[in-house]
Amino acid sequence: MSQDLLSKIKIHTNGWSIEERTSETQQFHEGMEIVENKAINRIVKQLQKKGMIIETNQAMFDYLRKWLVSVQNTSEKLDSDMEHRAQTVLSKQARKTLAANFTIKEVMGFLKEVVKGLDTKFKAVCDPFAGSGRLLTTVRNALDGKLTLVGAELFPPFAMIGLANMLELAEKKETKIIYMLGDGFSLKGKADLVVMNPPYTRNHFQTSKMKTIVHSELKSYKSYFGSQMGYHQFSIFLADRLLETGGHLIAILPSSILMSDNSSKLRKFLLDNYTIKHVVGRKDKRAFSDGSIFREIILVCKKQKCPEGSKVSLTLIHPKDKLANVEKVRNQIHQSNLTNEWNWIRFLDFPFENPLRPLKSHLAKLNELGVNIKRGFEMYGPEFFFIPNKFWKMEKMQSDGVVISREGKRLKIPAEYLVPALRKPANHNNVIAVKVAHWVISVPKSEQIPKWYLQYMEHNQAKAISAKNRFESDWPFHIFMQIETKQPFAHVFVTDKFAIDSVGSFVHYSPNQISASKNFYLFNADSQTSKLLAAWLSSSFFLLLFLESRRIVGGSLNRLQISDYKKEPFFPRFERIPEQLKKEILDVFD
Repeated sequence: MSQDLLSKIKIHTNGWSIEERTSETQQFHEGMEIVENKAINRIVKQLQKKGMIIETNQAMFDYLRKWLVSVQNTSEKLDSDMEHRAQTVLSKQARKTLAANFTIKEVMGFLKEVVKGLDTKFKAVCDPFAGSGRLLTTVRNALDGKLTLVGAELFPPFAMIGLANMLELAEKKETKIIYMLGDGFSLKGKADLVVMNPPYTRNHFQTSKMKTIVHSELKSYKSYFGSQMGYHQFSIFLADRLLETGGHLIAILPSSILMSDNSSKLRKFLLDNYTIKHVVGRKDKRAFSDGSIFREIILVCKKQKCPEGSKVSLTLIHPKDKLANVEKVRNQIHQSNLTNEWNWIRFLDFPFENPLRPLKSHLAKLNELGVNIKRGFEMYGPEFFFIPNKFWKMEKMQSDGVVISREGKRLKIPAEYLVPALRKPANHNNVIAVKVAHWVISVPKSEQIPKWYLQYMEHNQAKAISAKNRFESDWPFHIFMQIETKQPFAHVFVTDKFAIDSVGSFVHYSPNQISASKNFYLFNADSQTSKLLAAWLSSSFFLLLFLESRRIVGGSLNRLQISDYKKEPFFPRFERIPEQLKKEILDVFD
């Protein structure tokens, strides 16, 4: 029987090509056998039907042949629970490497309506990261007439699921299936519509081999590359290569692509070459992918220069919303208004014309105030370098140092090796004015290591493994080296990330200059300006400015980065505040 079925699998891709490169995924196959077996049973069932043909590449043909010989018959369906299993049996590392998060089913109805509303007659639709084939299935159900569906998937078990779904769809409609096993970044061909939920693999998780491959495949777009780009950013350039002029792109992406500094050139590329139609976000769980912790958006655009006066629809939806209902409340702005705007995502949460906009024209950027901002020191091994910690208690404070104890052992650390510092936001989230409760150990590199430090290391080295891995023989001194270089001291501190649904303060003030870990941003100014700055940053008005410009990390966590504080007009010009009013503010603050 397998030979008859193999005759229905044609190694012919009608002008499409792909490189296999699946060897790096072999280590992640454990536990996937039951999923693949059920998928191949569905594929067999469809191939047995008259006229059913698959077009694929050699790699997919070889993989199918192996399974057709060994497949065990089963009557069980590969239902949504099995698709869920296909993701969840993977290890944490595998999910990071493969970026294995299928698009949620709840949003498919909305996407179907979006596809129906596009002004193009589609002949070929492509998903270079097809996974289980949900997006291609949605497009096919949205469109009538003949259609070629082109899917590519790097991980063979997912490719089996996707192919099974495609074949069952082909039975119901006039559909030509080209489904290939291989690396989507090497896919070549032309389509009228590219739909994709690409991998979000960040730069530091990419292998050097894959970095080389992606840069080589997309080298013609190099002038638009930012630093430390993830696969999701590169995927936009891949989609452009695959699209015919006048074709459409529908992509599910992390919202950071609309605001991050390393996507600024990419956003320029979109503005220069595309008409952006929709930017859609979620009102509730933030993601459109199973298991994703990032806030995500759906980007819909057309490969053509933007006509004058064209507007972008920016909308928040519940996944089951109907497009017609959404359009009644959408926020529309001219695409030209995005040209000088670094944070597009803000228009999902705030109207373009909002009361804050004219007020911000009276505010200043941080550099106009002469205030310096920097991040706190980076530290590896907080339970080693911060005292007190989980193991060592603070027993006595003295003018020349502190005495710490652990299980009957006592050590005195001289004051010259201690720097007062904020450790983590949770220690101070109920106060603005902080009291020093932690010190960081800062020892300079020397041939003669202090005796107390040798004793401390002897009892606590296990808590410094990350520092050893990062700095090798210099690990005991890395705090001192950073403090000497960065000089991270200030009166005012702002938490890097905080939850907006929590009660507390994310702004802190110290009457004496102290330091802080990388969990904080430090605003360095003179004493009076620092008080005014802390008062302003603690105000309800600044909170509104923060909410309008924030980066949503995931869930309720929000942040602004150093570059955001520098380029947004967030701050009043303190020198213009009347002296009497300034005195009242300072009195209240004190």
